Amino acid sequence: MNTTPNRLQGAADDLGRYFRLAILILATAVLARSAWLVFPTQNGMLGHDYRYFLPYLLAGEQWIRLNGWLSPPHFTAAFCGAMPWLANPQSLTWSLPQLLVLVAEPVHALLATYVIAALAGAAATYGLARHRFALSAEASVLSAVIFMLNSFLFARMAVGHLTYHVYFLVPFIAAAAISRADRLSPRQFCLRSIGGGACIAAMVFGGGLNFVVPAGLSVAATVLVHQARHGIRPAPWLVLAAAGLWSAALSAVKLVAAFVFTLGYPRHYLADGLFAEPGAMLRALFQSLFAPGTNPMIESMGAGRMNLGLHELEFGITVVPLALALTAGALFLRPRQRRIGSPAAVALLALVLLIPAVLTAGSASWARFLSTVPIINNNTMLTRWWSIYMMPFIVLGALGFDAGFRSPQARAAGLGIAAALVMGQTLLRDMTFYTTVNPWGFFDPAAVTAAHRRLANGGRLAPITAVGLPEGERTPDMALNEALLAGDSAVPCYEPVFGYSLEMFPAANLPRGPIRRGADGRFNIADPRCYLGSEGRAPCAPGSPLADSADGEVTALEDYRPVPWRQPLWERAATWSSAASLMVTVGAMAVAAGSALRRRGKRGGADR
Repeated sequence: MNTTPNRLQGAADDLGRYFRLAILILATAVLARSAWLVFPTQNGMLGHDYRYFLPYLLAGEQWIRLNGWLSPPHFTAAFCGAMPWLANPQSLTWSLPQLLVLVAEPVHALLATYVIAALAGAAATYGLARHRFALSAEASVLSAVIFMLNSFLFARMAVGHLTYHVYFLVPFIAAAAISRADRLSPRQFCLRSIGGGACIAAMVFGGGLNFVVPAGLSVAATVLVHQARHGIRPAPWLVLAAAGLWSAALSAVKLVAAFVFTLGYPRHYLADGLFAEPGAMLRALFQSLFAPGTNPMIESMGAGRMNLGLHELEFGITVVPLALALTAGALFLRPRQRRIGSPAAVALLALVLLIPAVLTAGSASWARFLSTVPIINNNTMLTRWWSIYMMPFIVLGALGFDAGFRSPQARAAGLGIAAALVMGQTLLRDMTFYTTVNPWGFFDPAAVTAAHRRLANGGRLAPITAVGLPEGERTPDMALNEALLAGDSAVPCYEPVFGYSLEMFPAANLPRGPIRRGADGRFNIADPRCYLGSEGRAPCAPGSPLADSADGEVTALEDYRPVPWRQPLWERAATWSSAASLMVTVGAMAVAAGSALRRRGKRGGADR
């Protein structure tokens, strides 16, 4: 029996695997270069919005070292004269960055967060293309490279929009929803729903509550790309619905409190956050997605509208997916190539993809209408919803790749060329906005890093003993929240939930001075429970000072300890919901891991 062809085929397969691995290694090196340039910059600085997040992470580190992971950080005195903490939509105490800060210095933790998010998202995108869309290994590797080097994740992490690290969970949710089978067994349905729900809950706990809706629409568009080929099936939509419900139960301890907290602070910025001209919007959208680096550093949305920094226009997946999708479309127009599983899915996909464009341009009257729509009106600007396009276009590009490159040799060559274009566009990107010339400035992490080192060596942060800012040590527009390093609770503070100009801040009248006020025994600090309510107590307005008799509460707030709180019924129910759902989720993950190991063992036995 002649085994030479088999040996040659095996050698060719090995060569293909090594080539794909080399592509991934090169892409990872490009990713590492980008991360190295901004974490930190050559001047030792970080993006401007880390002035908000690094003090929060430092306070979170202190809380966890004193109280443990399982103690909910309901309130903090470290910022804004005492306020809700877990209820803040952007709080990060239970998140990947907070975990990394416990084991690494803050700057290194941020670098690791970006690299882990990019690589994990790339791996999930590979699995989505390979195992849900049944695409070639080359097309799947290309989709992974495009995700890994997308400029949305890079730009948000570079300027300090830390909560957007949760974007990497989008391909995981899509992979949980999409199935190549017509039906799912009850066990598969439960595991997929719980897994998808855990990813959405991780977004909530990671501070990305405002990103859940656009992430869901991006997943929906990706599902519709799949169903446009294979026909509409109910299973993915049922999984997504169940995942949404499960995530609500799992994240209830934060989700419900965030709803109660933010209900009293409606945002009014959207009227200025739309492009005045649809043509200008479409041009900016095209450049943002397919030609990263061609947008100006400052983009005007029109007369009387916002000016957007370059970081707000970074969604770059490069020109490659567009070129491949257009190639696939041209091939599809050939009579023998026409294959659509469901025209209805195509129509729904077009409708979903129309949403971000419709929401980001229009007249003043349209902007005023959007300002009345729940969920939408909590956004400062809706251009961030352009991220909806990224995952479906990455998948469309991978589909186009397999449509255009049929033979193994053609796919290998196509992968080399396409990956080189993606990496080339990334390497040629002008990085000065993120390293030296950002008009919003940069943040010096040195003081926070020094405080972290003290915590890591068994020390602790100074107790919060005063309200205000250390005189002569801080400029009002930069590092307000660093006042906690001197034992001060910043007033004024940097907290967007109260408005970017603190126009809705209810405790603005707290005077600068010590929390404990000498002989009169009065306390100069807000009662953070008044923002959320307490059972059995008379209602108090948000920002109201602590009662004169609340010595134990003040001591707890000063020392980063839990404040005695008779929780309202809704918060007790939310806590029990999250605890019970977490136990079920962990159990389901253990079952899934055990099943995977058994399947691997059976395959290994069969191979032997």
